[in-house]
Amino acid sequence: MAFDFGLARIGVAASDSHQILASPVSTLKNDQHVLIQISELLREIEPKFLVVGNPTQLSGQPGTIDMAVRDFISELKKSFPGEVYLVDERLSSRAASTQLREAGISASKQKQSIDQQAAVNILNFVLDCISNNKNFGQLF
Repeated sequence: MAFDFGLARIGVAASDSHQILASPVSTLKNDQHVLIQISELLREIEPKFLVVGNPTQLSGQPGTIDMAVRDFISELKKSFPGEVYLVDERLSSRAASTQLREAGISASKQKQSIDQQAAVNILNFVLDCISNNKNFGQLF
């Protein structure tokens, strides 16, 4: 399961049981109820591991919400006993916007879909790394 963390919204994606195909799950409002919603998704989907995107700057330096992402991971670990990975996801939202635009979804209608698509992109990257025995992120 992957999360595209944002201060306003969190995109969620999950893979099939064979870890081949990533699919969008939901876009959650990042408010005081989000961890409860995520706990419900974790119980429902039963992921093997979690991946959280960290929007690193192009220079490789931590992004402006790096600490918020790390705090989010700390909260996830309280309700998920498995491995949680921090993955560099610079430009994933931009790529998601391009993909949605190419699919005929206008910029004004992308708001709910873009975070889910970014989470799908993050998870697809991880699944590709796993299938090719490559490192994909930092175990948190």
